[in-house]
Amino acid sequence: MSDKKLTKNQIEIIKFILDKHILRLTPFEPITYTKGDIGPFYMDIRLLYSYPIVRRMIIKEFMEKLKINTLEFDTVAGVATGAIGWAALIAAEIDYPMIYIRKENKKYGSNKLVEGVLKENQKVLVIEDVIFTGNSCIEACANIQALGAETVACFSILNCDTKVSKKAFNKQNTLFYSLLDATDFANIAFQTNYLNKMEYDVTMDWIANPEGWSPDRLNKL
Repeated sequence: MSDKKLTKNQIEIIKFILDKHILRLTPFEPITYTKGDIGPFYMDIRLLYSYPIVRRMIIKEFMEKLKINTLEFDTVAGVATGAIGWAALIAAEIDYPMIYIRKENKKYGSNKLVEGVLKENQKVLVIEDVIFTGNSCIEACANIQALGAETVACFSILNCDTKVSKKAFNKQNTLFYSLLDATDFANIAFQTNYLNKMEYDVTMDWIANPEGWSPDRLNKL
């Protein structure tokens, strides 16, 4: 079990997500991810937009993180498509401009990669919904920087794999903060009997080393 202390608000967010089955945490029924890897952990974070109560809780947590880290920035950017709504909510809360970054140039019209007003030398706070490897967020930062602006940090709601993503962000020298990570969910799920001890151990094994993971890997050690 981790010694990390969660705020009351963070715990309530996790419990809400577990209660509404927004998170799929199934160690012995692995989920296949985009690049063919498998794991026990999947959350359709877009469902959170439908619940005003938890939306407010998440925005409150974002505001606390911004206050603690005293970051200076000029605009808020959402990574398409999942984080566009969160970036808009955060920008509205602090009355800041907002842009969003496409994963690739659109094939029609202005052929833009960045939508909205972005000026050279502006400082940008990048918002992502879920971080797995960190690659999509890092690519978004690179696209912003290619236009002459600066990315001050990336914020996400959930970091699925702290080991892989931390390595990626460190390599790019990019500040990264996440409101919650996979370990937080696993710990609360175990404490509330959402997971039994075996399921918890298998989940933590994936978090520690997702590459080449399988549900029965612990039995082979």
